[in-house]
Amino acid sequence: MGGDPTTWRPKGFEVGFIVPNEHGLADIIRGGKEALPGYFEPTEVDGYPAVFNDLVDGRTRGICQITVGISDTLAFRAAEQSSREVGVKACDNAKQLAAAVIQTLKEG
Repeated sequence: MGGDPTTWRPKGFEVGFIVPNEHGLADIIRGGKEALPGYFEPTEVDGYPAVFNDLVDGRTRGICQITVGISDTLAFRAAEQSSREVGVKACDNAKQLAAAVIQTLKEG
């Protein structure tokens, strides 16, 4: 873990709450492709709105990030930072990590 108490970094993965956004995922969506020019692909995770996004497209190199809105005022980011061998499967892994975070939050 780094010095940021809102981010958890197990080896190859990262999970963190996006705290400067007072409107949660809506702020990310409003910025859209202009703010995150690497890639910006809306999706959902367990019924929650989400978007695959990043400044640079590293998906073929095993780097993928997803941002999930869990309330009107809070979103979190889940990412895999792996290798070329993993490639775009990193997005599937990031989405599975996001689903695990949601499940953990629901269980308290």
